[in-house]
Amino acid sequence: MQRTDLVENVGSGIRRMRNEMKSSGLQEPKFEISEDWFTVIFKRPPLQKSEGVSEGVFEGVNELLKYISKNPEKRVPQLAKALGSPAKTIERWVKQLKEEGKIEFKGSPKKGGYRVK
Repeated sequence: MQRTDLVENVGSGIRRMRNEMKSSGLQEPKFEISEDWFTVIFKRPPLQKSEGVSEGVFEGVNELLKYISKNPEKRVPQLAKALGSPAKTIERWVKQLKEEGKIEFKGSPKKGGYRVK
């Protein structure tokens, strides 16, 4: 009896998942079954321009620019610590701001820092 209940629950879970995705306006998941694996693939809806990853990056870059304008002459490790973001993320944002001509690096590589142009 336990196995019957288990199989019944698994089957109803897939049906409920499909119904929820359909009612949310999302595509049904794709199922791939091989000899050893069962994979469910969810297709993500396209992001709108004003939401998601690009918005987070935009806000992060703006926050970095504000911080540099109030606290000039800081380097990446100091900026990362102050903003609570990984140094690699700060490096990408700094690169973007430099390419846009909004900030510049002044001073020697060991003692210099970024400032707003």
